[in-house]
Amino acid sequence: MDGKTIELPELSQWESKRGQWRANGNEVTQVSRDEATMYICPQGFTDKKYTIKARAQKRRGNEGFLLIFGYKNNDTYNWFNIGGWNNSQNNIEQGTGGGRVQLAKYASTTIDDATKTLYIKVVNTGYGPTTGTIHLQNAVAQSATLERMTSASGEDENTIDNPTNVVPRPADVTVANGGTQLIFDVPSYSLSIIKAQLK
Repeated sequence: MDGKTIELPELSQWESKRGQWRANGNEVTQVSRDEATMYICPQGFTDKKYTIKARAQKRRGNEGFLLIFGYKNNDTYNWFNIGGWNNSQNNIEQGTGGGRVQLAKYASTTIDDATKTLYIKVVNTGYGPTTGTIHLQNAVAQSATLERMTSASGEDENTIDNPTNVVPRPADVTVANGGTQLIFDVPSYSLSIIKAQLK
C-alpha cells in the first residue's frame, strides 16, 4: 500500500468465517467441501488502493480460488473468483444482503496490427460500480478513447417513444504510467469499449 509492503500475520492466525480449514504455520488448507468458504486476515486496511499477492495450489474439486477483499462481514464483501463456474471463467463478485452480483461479467481484447489499434471491451452486468485498470504488457499506448453504454437499471431498453434511452456516449479514460496503464470508471450495467492507439 502506498508503495510499501505490509507484513500480514501468518496464516495460522487468520480467522475461519465459513467452512473447515487446517493451518500449519504460513500454509492453510481447506479440508471441507463447502462452497463459498472464507478464511479472513484479522488485520484491517483503510487504504482504497492496494495490491494483494498470494500463492495457491488447487488439489481437487470443480472450482478454483476465491481471493477476498473489502470484507466487512459474511454478507458484505468482495472476492475475485478465479476458475469459478466449473473452471470456466474468472470474475469479481460483490456480496451484499446475503446474495452476490458479478461486477465484471466479461472482458475481451482485439488488436489491429495494421493500424496498431487495441480494442478493449468491458461489460459490467451487475449493480456495483468500480474502477477499471488495464495493464499493458509489451505495448505502450499513446492515446485512448472510450465509448460507453450504461443505464440505471439492467432492464432498461430503447423504445419507439424513447429511442435514445440507452446509447453510446463518450467517457473519460486516462493513459497513465508512461502509456502502460489505462484507467477508467466501470459503472453498473455498462458496456465500455476502449480504443487505444499504440506506439
